[in-house]
This record gives sequence, C-alpha cells and structure tokens, in this order.
Amino acid sequence: MKEKPHILLLLTKWWGGIPNSPTPDIDQQLSLLEVTGLATIEKLYYDEYRLNNNCPIDLKLFNLCFETKPDLIVIALFPSDLPGGMYTPNIKTLDIIKNHLNIPVVAIMTDSTHPIFMKPSELIEPFVSLIVVLDSSTAYLRMTSQPNKYLPMWSPRDPRIFEDRHIERDIDISFIGGIADYPDRRRKISSLMKSNIAVYQTGGAKEAKLLIEEYANLMMRSKISLNFACMANHEGVFQLKGRVIEVMLSGAMLLEEENPEIKKWFEPMVDYVPFENEADLVEKARYYIAHDAERIEIAARGHLKTKDQYSGERFWKTVLGKVGILMENTNSQGYLYLNSIESSKDLMEQIIDLNLQLQKAEKTITLIQLSKFWKLRKIWFNFKKTLGLSVDNPEGFKF
Repeated sequence: MKEKPHILLLLTKWWGGIPNSPTPDIDQQLSLLEVTGLATIEKLYYDEYRLNNNCPIDLKLFNLCFETKPDLIVIALFPSDLPGGMYTPNIKTLDIIKNHLNIPVVAIMTDSTHPIFMKPSELIEPFVSLIVVLDSSTAYLRMTSQPNKYLPMWSPRDPRIFEDRHIERDIDISFIGGIADYPDRRRKISSLMKSNIAVYQTGGAKEAKLLIEEYANLMMRSKISLNFACMANHEGVFQLKGRVIEVMLSGAMLLEEENPEIKKWFEPMVDYVPFENEADLVEKARYYIAHDAERIEIAARGHLKTKDQYSGERFWKTVLGKVGILMENTNSQGYLYLNSIESSKDLMEQIIDLNLQLQKAEKTITLIQLSKFWKLRKIWFNFKKTLGLSVDNPEGFKF
C-alpha cells in the first residue's frame, strides 16, 4: 500500500526549451509538491527528452505509466504549443491515459490572457480533470465553454528561498524583472528616476541571468519592491505575476500597478499599495520611503497573509483535493488497472500504432528541415534576430 500518492510531472527543463537557458519558474512551483510532503514526484522533461532521443515523449510517457503507476499526471502547458507539438503530448496519448489507464491529468497554465495561449488548454480539456490557471482569475472565462474545468490559483513559491531573513534593507526601491519587452515598465521606472527617486533595477533569470537565490536576496534587501501587472507588449492586459508572492514572502512592501487580478487575493492599502499612474507612483514611492512605520506595517500584513493563505502546501492540497487524490481519498492500488488481458492487448496495439504515427511525423519533420524552405526560414529568423525582433514564436508574442 502506498503511503503517499505518486505524481508524474511533465514540464520543460529550460526556458523556451532552449538548452542551458534558465530553469522556468514552473519547475519550482511543481517541485513544491514534494517539499510539502503530500506526494512523491517524478519529472519528465519534454525538451531534454526530445533533445537526447530525437523523438516525442509519448512512448516514454506510456512506459512510465506502466512502470511507476502514477496516481496523477501534471502537465505544465507550454504557451501556444498545441497537443502533439514540441512540448505537449499527443491527443491520442491523453485519450488512452484518461479512458484506458484511468489516470487523472491536471494541466497547469502560466498564460491565459490571449486566445493563442488558451488554444492548447481548450484542445486537451476533454482529456484532463482540471486546468489550473496561474495568471488570471477572469481571462479564461471569455474563451472557454467549460469554465468549471478551470481553477484560478496563485503561483506558489519556495519559502526556503523567498523569506524574510531580517537582513539589512539597504535598497529603498527595487524592480527585479525584465524590461526589454515592456515599454510601460521602462516608462514608469524612468518617471521615478527623473523625480530623483533611486530605483535598483535588474533583470531576472532571462535578462540578467540571476540565480534564484540572488534574485530573492535582492528582494530581501529591499524596503519597497515594484510590480507591473501588464502582459508583455500588451498594456491594459493584466496578469497576476509570480513576483507578487515573491515580494511579499521576502518581507518588502509591494508597490503594485492598479489592476483587478491582485484584488482577488490581496486587499489594497492593507496588504500592498496600489498606484494608478506615473504621478501616483512617484508620490507613493516618496511617501512610503519617508514613513517607515506605515511601510513596515503594510509589508508585515502582506507577508503574513502570503505565508498563511498562499503557501505551496495550501496550493497543492486544493489541487489534489479537486481531483480526489489526497491520501485520505486515494485508492491504495493507485490508478485502476485494465480489467482484462484482451483490453490490455487492444491498448498496446493502440500505443504501438500511435508510436508508428509519431515516428512517421518525425521523419516528415526531418525532411522539412532539410528542405530549401526550412533553410530559408532559418536565414530569415537569424536576420530578424540581428534586428532585435522576436523569433520566439511565429505570432511574435513574448512571455
């Protein structure tokens, strides 16, 4: 009999799937599942597996299902990647996992505010038990016919990394995050500097290649830390950024752009301070640097609420409870086995057939990559890169 549920995590090892680039935030969030003691976990990295084996992960996923008998599979959806693409299992794979192996699947979305990001989740929706949304409590409602399948949540962080260690706060105001694709951030930070308010600004993992411990340390040293809620290159489209949780766990006062997303989780002027525009930002930054007691009180309330209400343990208890696999609800046999040898044969035939289809698709991709069109495409992307234009995806969205 299992003491804890065993959960298989499917995610990317590198940011954007680019080898040796920083580890995505989602890795830390999923790893918290084991830190909480609620389950044992095993990770399967899409990008690393594809790089090392030159094939999709579907057959490997089936093998792990039979070998390790997971009670749940959690898929970290890669923005705009469709099922059967570089970082998402094939639809037929998900169908077999759900309807033959009877293993529940939870998908986790980090971006839901644009239709292109919602398309993958809508395609896999019939084959998953739950889709957890980390960036917005409302955006998905406009783009799905199955809102009950979605669960808006916060982005949990590791409290061993993000915490208030009561070290000297020698930075008045900081912003630790990217600005290259955010003209609104550059404009607002510039308004502070023009008003002779010093701002310590550096990029995070992508722009400054900061280690997560270095990133967290800067927040722990800050009296005030800023957050801007707009999506990259889309002013007026708001998201609940993971930085909100990071700042509050680190004990700094959060000075946050006015937006509806954060209000679902925190109370303005109680847990954090909102600002409406550049003039308001300058005024409030100046005020709270000069009024230590008020700033410290707000920071302390935000810190306490985040620790108590938005922990990794509460996050995962909520998710596991929704799909019925908290230990008190878990069948001691794990997932349900196939009931007959005949159905097992049918299943294996489907898996073999799916694998043949995947191999054919890989050969087709290889032929395409060897074609003149593909070579011209690579030349075009390299040319765009020299001009500083996005080459991350065909639509030009940056994450």
